[in-house]
Formats: sequence, structure tokens, C-alpha cells
Amino acid sequence: MKWLRLWMFIALPFLLGLSAEAVQKNEEANKLYAQGQFEEAKRLYHEARELEPQTHELRFNEANADHQLQEFKKALKNYETVSKTKELGEDFRSQAHYNLANTYIFLEKPKEAIRHYQNTLRLKPDDFDAKYNLELLMQQQQEKEQEEQQDQQQEQEQDQKQQDQQQQDQQQQQQEQQDQQQDQQQQDQQQQQDQQDQQQQDQQQQQQDQQDQESDSQGQKDQQQPSDGERQEDKEREGERQEEQKDQGKDQESQEGQEGQEDKEPQEADQESQRDSKPDEGDEGEGRGQEQQEQEQEQEQEERGERPRPQPQEEGEEEQPADLDEGPGLQPLPEHYENILDALGDEETRLIRQRNEKPLPRQIIRREDW
Repeated sequence: MKWLRLWMFIALPFLLGLSAEAVQKNEEANKLYAQGQFEEAKRLYHEARELEPQTHELRFNEANADHQLQEFKKALKNYETVSKTKELGEDFRSQAHYNLANTYIFLEKPKEAIRHYQNTLRLKPDDFDAKYNLELLMQQQQEKEQEEQQDQQQEQEQDQKQQDQQQQDQQQQQQEQQDQQQDQQQQDQQQQQDQQDQQQQDQQQQQQDQQDQESDSQGQKDQQQPSDGERQEDKEREGERQEEQKDQGKDQESQEGQEGQEDKEPQEADQESQRDSKPDEGDEGEGRGQEQQEQEQEQEQEERGERPRPQPQEEGEEEQPADLDEGPGLQPLPEHYENILDALGDEETRLIRQRNEKPLPRQIIRREDW
């Protein structure tokens, strides 16, 4: 690695045209400067310059002392004044530019240093140190610029990567949000569909339950309501019961009439008996009407299958008398009657079943049997 040559031009050991005191102070200052006592050297240079204020060589020496003391701003001011003094020769002014360039290097201002090295070579082209420092400084500056460009490019690339990453993150975040929204929408739709399906199932179940209830209610009504045949059978039984009550009432009247006739004369009883023994046409018509009504009822029962038809007798067989206990009362009770009997008490059920199993015999009491 090459290093800059940053040695400084020092003042001449003696100056012509100055007072003896100024010359003496300058010589003593040069000795102190060479010994490294820059603070004392600066003080003597300054005192000599006060004696000879127009002497730029003393200003130049004081600037060198300021540079060594790292008072660069004071040194730059004195160097600038010397470099702009045209009365001085080009050689001396070139030395001032060279020292300015070195001072700017210490201040880390390479562009200003390059400019003063160029001014040095312009005044003194054969200055090898100025040329060397200028080339090395320009090379370093070029490398530095390249590094800065690379750093800048890297920073730009890094910024671009960060921007791309941020953009990618934003896109991913937006995609995730969209996916979440879609998932939420699908869940909401599925939930709504499930609710609709559940409501539909509930409605169907309610309708089915209602239909079942209506069917059960109708079935109960059908069981409670007797069929046409049963109603007809009940009517026939009711008619038979009324006829029996009529017959019983007639028997009671006949008994009362007989008791009343016992108190009458025997002749009147005989006449009444003879008169009663001859049935008149009205009584015979009434008897024939009852028999015809009974035959019609029996015929209707046979047509419905409720009463078996009499089988024809073979020759030589005697006609068997009909059992008085047989009748519609011996038939089993219908199912809905059984349900009604289950709802009644034990005593009522026993009486009804006894009445059904042992009905009263059907009897026709005629007037001539009184």
C-alpha cells in the first residue's frame, strides 16, 4: 500500500532585507522548530512577523508551526494568503499550495487536496512529490467513489429487496385475508345451509307428527264409532228391548184386568170369556203385521250374514224347536265395545257381560193367552 508524502516545506534559514532583530527571532524559531518545540517556534515566528508584517516568508513559517500544532484552520488561512501573493515567486507559491494540499488531507477533504496538488504542478511541473501524491490520491478517490457507488448500489439493492419483501408480505397478507374471508363466507354459507336443512327437517318432522296425530285421532274416532252393522245390531236390540218392555207392560195390564174381573158376576165373566175367545179381524191383522215385521227383520239379518238361514230338513226328520236362549246376544262383543268396557268399573262390566251372555227369551204374548 502506498502512502502519501506529507512532508512540509520549512522557511529559509535566513531572510534578506529584514531587521536584525526579526532575523534573529526567525533563526531561533527555526532551531526550535527543528527540535520539535513547535509552540515556542510559533511564538518567535509571530513576534518576528509583528516586526516585519509585510514579510510573507514569516507568515509561511508561522503557518508551518500551526500545522504541526494541528491548528489546521489557522494554518490554512496563512497558506492561502501566501499562495495568492503574486509578488512571491512561483517556486515559493507552489510550496504554499503543496502545504495546503497536505493540510486538507489531514482535514479529510481529498477533493480540495487534489485541487492544490494540481496547482502545485501547474506552478512547478517537475515536483515529483506533488505528482506522486496527486496520482495516489486520485486513485484512492476513484476507488473510494467506486466503493461508494457499490455501497450505494448495494443499498439500493437492499432497499429494493426490502421493498420487494414488503410488497410480497403485503400480497401474502392480502391473500391470507382473502382466504380467511372466503373461508368465513364458506362457513357462513354452510351454517346457513345447515340451518335451512335443519328447519326443513323440523318442518317435515312437525308435519309428520301432525299427520300421525291426525291418523291416531281418526283411528280412535273410528274405534269409538261403531260400524253400520253394529249400529243396525244396536237398533235391533233396542227394538227387541222396547218390544219386551211392551210385552211386560201388557202382561201387567192383563194381570190387573184379571184381578178386577174376579169381582164380577160369573155370567159376565163367561160372556166376556166367550167374546174374548173369538178374535176379531183387527186383532188378527195386528198379529199378522207383527209376524210379517219379524220375518222381514230375520230376512235382513240373513242377508247381512248376522243370522244363519234355516237348512232344509230331510224326509223323516222332525222339526227341532228353536232354543229360546239363542239370539244376537250370544255373539261376541265388538272391539270398540271391549275398549268401552275397560273404561267402566268391574260391577258395570259384569252386568253388561251377563246381559249379553244370557238374554231374555223372545216371547210373543197373544191376547188369547191372557
